Amino acid sequence: MVASVFRLTIQTVGHVHYLPMLAAVMATALVAQRPATFTAIVLSVIADMLILPRQGIANAVVHAALFVAVALVMAEVCHRLASRSALLDSILASVPVVTLNGEGRILRITPAAADLLGVTPDEALSRPFSTFAADFDTTALAAVMDGAPLSLPATGSWLARRPDGEIVPMTIHASLLSPSVDPERMVLSLGDQRQTTAANERMRDLMNQLSKSWRLNSMGEMAATLAHELNQPLTAATVYLHAGQTDIARAGPLGDSAGRALDLAKTQLIRAGDIIRRMREFVSTGARELTDQRVSSMIEDLRPCST
Repeated sequence: MVASVFRLTIQTVGHVHYLPMLAAVMATALVAQRPATFTAIVLSVIADMLILPRQGIANAVVHAALFVAVALVMAEVCHRLASRSALLDSILASVPVVTLNGEGRILRITPAAADLLGVTPDEALSRPFSTFAADFDTTALAAVMDGAPLSLPATGSWLARRPDGEIVPMTIHASLLSPSVDPERMVLSLGDQRQTTAANERMRDLMNQLSKSWRLNSMGEMAATLAHELNQPLTAATVYLHAGQTDIARAGPLGDSAGRALDLAKTQLIRAGDIIRRMREFVSTGARELTDQRVSSMIEDLRPCST
């Protein structure tokens, strides 16, 4: 209807024919689907025939066919442009992107970026980006404005402070925009590093646990080796004490006291060998062997130590 009114208005200037109708079809194609576009083409043909009667049916059909062909081509181009624009809008909606002016104030912000900063898009507009990232100060802003790459702050990473107090680690990639899009001067692409930081901390914990397990395993192997090596001199010492007891027994009553001392020493060596054997079994299998013990024998074993 708007195109028909415009067509009637400029009809006195010259024969514009389907030109206003073509604009109507293109506008429809940009905001609607193909059925609505086909309807707009049919209505445009009917309106043009009613506004400007032509000399003969053949002339009207030729002009209408030419308009339909051109309108279909232009409508398809507009549909593709609208689809690509919608695709870009969808992609940008899922990417944390912020545009700033020359003073570092937020002019545009995607929902993903607003969610990362812990605010709504309306709450973030016109606020300095340094409100959320304190390290993005005037020095960093001036560096980007001069075309220099954005370097990491002294802390080693960018941190965003959300209104609820949570500190969010993130990455920032800054790009300078063309002066033709003024007042927007730069675009910031943000990246949420919370999952990466949590994964790194988890990896460090696992490495610490692995290191602890490795040390325990090494201690177990060392204990097993020591048990094996110590059993040999203990066995040899027991044999030597037994041989000494035999020699002292030949001395008669004079060697009874020394024989008893050697017998106690041999008993302690055998006990030490049993302890080492049980330790080696525990290290190798992780199981403890429990046996019945007489309390009197345990007290008797402690008697030399108490004296």
